[in-house]
Amino acid sequence: MFFGKTMICPNPNCGFEGKMKKRSRGSTVLLILLFCVGIIPGVLYLCLASGWKYTCPNCHNEWSSA
Repeated sequence: MFFGKTMICPNPNCGFEGKMKKRSRGSTVLLILLFCVGIIPGVLYLCLASGWKYTCPNCHNEWSSA
């Protein structure tokens, strides 16, 4: 669950409460490569891989934002 910039880990064995780690879902290298191949594959990847992943620093449980 997200409450501002803190989180409560949904893993019942962890229960961590604190700051979450945030990272992008897509790969920058793959995005550049697909843009070099063609504009359409690059734009499709950009749309499909946009968003963030949040990771618990304690148990490394990972979930994505909507």
